[in-house]
Amino acid sequence: MAHAGGLHMLANMQDYQEKRTALLAQPGQHYILFTADPDPTTGLAWCPDCVRSEPSVRAVTTRAGSLLECRVGPRTLWKSPDHPFRTDPSLHLTGIPTVLLVGSEGQELARLGPELEACKTPVEAEAVMVQFVLASQ
Repeated sequence: MAHAGGLHMLANMQDYQEKRTALLAQPGQHYILFTADPDPTTGLAWCPDCVRSEPSVRAVTTRAGSLLECRVGPRTLWKSPDHPFRTDPSLHLTGIPTVLLVGSEGQELARLGPELEACKTPVEAEAVMVQFVLASQ
């Protein structure tokens, strides 16, 4: 998907590394959003914090650079302490939504997680995202 600012790609656990490589080939800032899979009954992410934050994360990051949106799987899989994104030493995710700003070599430059989880409204999530992007430029 192309947006006015940058590229927006979707990934899952299986194709994360491949899509991450494609993201890093893009010019500008590189963001990765880890979020919940859609609930088949509602079409919305099963994680309420993700539902509140996703639109703002997408809008703000794609204006500033390119975004890889990676779904972590169904709730039962994500809640396992053995989830690959929880145990990966380069990620060590503890919650979703989590946004990473990564450098051109793939190194993590900044992380936003609990701050998004704490947002009670989409407007609050957007303000947090704008501050994160501005601080990283």
